Amino acid sequence: LYRVCRNGARVHVVVPHPRSDDFVDDPTHVRAITPGTMALFSKAACEDWKRRGTSNSPLALYAGVDFELRGANVVAHEKFRNAPELGDLLEHYYNIASEIRMELEVIK
Repeated sequence: LYRVCRNGARVHVVVPHPRSDDFVDDPTHVRAITPGTMALFSKAACEDWKRRGTSNSPLALYAGVDFELRGANVVAHEKFRNAPELGDLLEHYYNIASEIRMELEVIK
């Protein structure tokens, strides 16, 4: 994907929320993809972690790619969309959210 995109291209990633039955019930979903996962593909983040000596995997450096996360939204199931305590619910319970939508920018 990185190879065929031009600088500044926007990539939209939509994945099932890892605490959703949509993720758990599908045996092809072997890894959760989250905004934290996408940060591993940022050269700036990887260089910062390297300088600070953190244990994060510098995937952007290994793979020779550079994507910056420009936005991420959790899509809650309809009955929870207006819940004022949505953040707390997401931290403690399953099936509150159905998916995560992320936007990445290609940096070349």
